[in-house]
Formats: sequence, C-alpha cells, structure tokens
Amino acid sequence: MLDKYPEYVTLKGATVKKLLIDDLRDPRVYGNDVVVARNFADGIALLKEHSWDKLYLDYDLSCGGGDARTGVHVLTWLASHKERIPADIVIVSDHPKASTMKSWVTALMAERARLPIYSKLQPEGE
Repeated sequence: MLDKYPEYVTLKGATVKKLLIDDLRDPRVYGNDVVVARNFADGIALLKEHSWDKLYLDYDLSCGGGDARTGVHVLTWLASHKERIPADIVIVSDHPKASTMKSWVTALMAERARLPIYSKLQPEGE
C-alpha cells in the first residue's frame, strides 16, 4: 500500500509516523515525512497496516468521486478498532460539518487512554 505514494513515504528513520487522509491537500504542509491517502478506502487500509503517531484528517474525502464516505466514517471505523487509534488526531477541514468531528476525536482519545497498552504508560495520579 505504501508504495502507491512513494514521493511521500519516508517511514524508515522517521521519528513520528504521520498519516494524512485528505482528497486534496498537499501533504508537504505537514512535513516531509507524511504518508498520504486520498480516499476512505486507502486511509483505512493504511490504518489497518500500520501504527500511526499522528493522523491529519479531512471531512470531505470525495474529491468529486462516487465514494460519499467522509472523515466521520474514518472516525467511526477507529471507534470500532480502538487498537488502531493514533496518538494524535488533527482535523484539517474547513467544511462546515467538520466541527462535529472534534467531539469524536475527544471521545477517541479518551478511549485510547483506557486501552491497557496505553493506560499503563500514564504517570501515576493522572
């Protein structure tokens, strides 16, 4: 899957693994080590295949195509696959409906913190 976007893939030696799921934005805005998925299906495939430190997520993923799935659908998938939730999720959308995604992100971050693998990493008393 990663070979589909060789110009943006620099996972080897990268200190932070960053994924951008967005149909239009230039990933270089987020650094030189960002892997990009231009639609829902590719984004989910990359989320399944790799662990990510940071996810940049757009609301509208259609780019005029036939797939009507949005960033909300990505968040819904993550809610069902909690072990795949990245350490940080940043909404990068200007779409009016993107504001609904922020509450999803807050809930997902809380879920991630409760997972046994991550909760034991929390300092005592937090």
